[in-house]
Amino acid sequence: HLMQAIGNVMYKQNPNLKMIYATGELFANELVSAIMTDKNESFRKKYKANKNQAMKHLLYGSRDHARTPMQWNDEEYAGFSSHKPWLNVNPNYKEINVERQTKQPDSVLNYYKKAIKLRHDNKCLIYGSFKKHNTDNDIFMFERNYKDEKFTVLINLTDKIKKNHHHINGELMLCSYETKSDYLRPYEARVYRISRIA
Repeated sequence: HLMQAIGNVMYKQNPNLKMIYATGELFANELVSAIMTDKNESFRKKYKANKNQAMKHLLYGSRDHARTPMQWNDEEYAGFSSHKPWLNVNPNYKEINVERQTKQPDSVLNYYKKAIKLRHDNKCLIYGSFKKHNTDNDIFMFERNYKDEKFTVLINLTDKIKKNHHHINGELMLCSYETKSDYLRPYEARVYRISRIA
């Protein structure tokens, strides 16, 4: 999809640029190879586009420069490989890795495990109807309803403390902070379960 998007951008800038598609995908190998190896002049002649401009679009839409090998432990190459990977390992792998986070109850890894288990154990979160609540742009709030249960999710989308105007009468099942607060802390997410009596 990325290469198709790059192709579309380049095509809009230069309609003479010929793109080859198969099953909805751009054959990108030749283009990427040209960007990485060809001299600028040969690239321009062949693709009728500027190499630097194509690279700019490639980097803008690519997630590769944000990707690093999985950080399994604090060993060489983060335990990802015994040889140097083609993508650089993030320098923080000594502090942030699966082995270390497995041992930390409040780690991001264990938080995700709790969230996955909560969804797996509650049909309401899988099959329930979805209803978004009207809130200000900084708060995202929605509910899921299924049979006699309702879950309400409240998320602060900012890096600022926000006043909580949404007092939910239910059991707090999951929270991204360990302690309770009357305010929504930066990027805080809360999941409440409300059981209804028929």
